[in-house]
Amino acid sequence: MKIPFTLSNVAEVAVSPINADATLAAGGAGNRMMFAGVVVSPKGKPFEVLQVTASNWQRLLGKPFHSSKGIYAESLRQVADAVNGGNGCVVRVVPNDFKFPVLTLNLTASGGGRRAKAEVELNAPGEVVATVADSAMAFGTEIPVTDDTALAVWIADGSESTNRKVSLVAADVAQYGEGMFELKLVEVDSANNETEVESFIVSMDEDALDDMGSPAFIETVLESRSQCLMAKVGPKAKQMTNFPSTAFVGGTSGDL
Repeated sequence: MKIPFTLSNVAEVAVSPINADATLAAGGAGNRMMFAGVVVSPKGKPFEVLQVTASNWQRLLGKPFHSSKGIYAESLRQVADAVNGGNGCVVRVVPNDFKFPVLTLNLTASGGGRRAKAEVELNAPGEVVATVADSAMAFGTEIPVTDDTALAVWIADGSESTNRKVSLVAADVAQYGEGMFELKLVEVDSANNETEVESFIVSMDEDALDDMGSPAFIETVLESRSQCLMAKVGPKAKQMTNFPSTAFVGGTSGDL
């Protein structure tokens, strides 16, 4: 084959016919092994297939239970050994008394919730009392929304989340536009230091878009991008300007 030679700004490439019989396979030459099982763990979305690897199993499922839990402590210890040999799929099972924590922000004229109150300035003239109510709900329970509800936020990764807080503050208008909020989830350690777990720019408007043209509606953003949170807006969502930093309470893995 004669390869032409020309001095130009564009390189020319000559490719000869490929003889498939002379090629060697580069890659795995054996069976691909995976494992599957049912686990009892402090984290993980219940009754869903979770893909675990050596690098993500503890982030998804949490730290193994203490040996004092007996047989319930064994499953994650076996997962820790199994991922050294390859990836796998597990399903977390939970007892009937498993509950996940929920925080609900209600805007009322007189308040009346169990937890801390904070005055929230409305978009319309005037102020109302914003009451953040905490609760814990069984797996599969529908999150209740009343006429006074602005926003309900709950933990979706199956964690008890007793060391987690969530907040929602107005985002920089010049950078993100009107009606945008920064939703932040943090974890608090024993020294009371906060570490950010997740942060999103969201809106209470179903048709809102972010600066990249992607949906910014809070329910859509959390459903598609969050590993830890879910949310539901209420009738008064567009009247709120913040969700005060509040700790999740009441979550439990159940009686093991």
